[in-house]
Amino acid sequence: MSSTTVWRVIRRACEELAATRPEFENVKFAPRDSRRPFATELVNNGLPIHIGAALLGHLDIRTTRGYVAVFEEDVITRYQQFLAQRRSMCPVEEYREPTAEEWSDFRDHFDKRRVELGSCGRPTGRPAPTNSPASAARCSASTEDAAPPRRTGGGSRRPPQTRS
Repeated sequence: MSSTTVWRVIRRACEELAATRPEFENVKFAPRDSRRPFATELVNNGLPIHIGAALLGHLDIRTTRGYVAVFEEDVITRYQQFLAQRRSMCPVEEYREPTAEEWSDFRDHFDKRRVELGSCGRPTGRPAPTNSPASAARCSASTEDAAPPRRTGGGSRRPPQTRS
């Protein structure tokens, strides 16, 4: 369908609307006027936003997000529906309270990862804020044993060599 045909269809629809509803007599519509309601309808009814972006011809998903009207109550309702659907697919025992041992293992795992990834030590040698005394002790121990930070940028610090 050519753009001229689209314009003609819209103009005829506007004329028919004005014939039955006089308040629309001087209102003009363009094909572009339907993009925002179209995008909102698609995304709010379950179409993934990246597919909506492709349909609208957007290269950047942020452009599509600007077109889509998102209402706070819809976000909460949709998320609750999503959780209910996911939980219906999983075994019931996955949603029990963890034991004290499981919770401790979980926390220890992330404390160890923090040390391994270096996020608890800073280049200044001071430990970063931590959530527990045990992780603070590990962080301070790891920063005391760590080598001093390497310099970056600024070129070489070696004295120039002379030829003999």
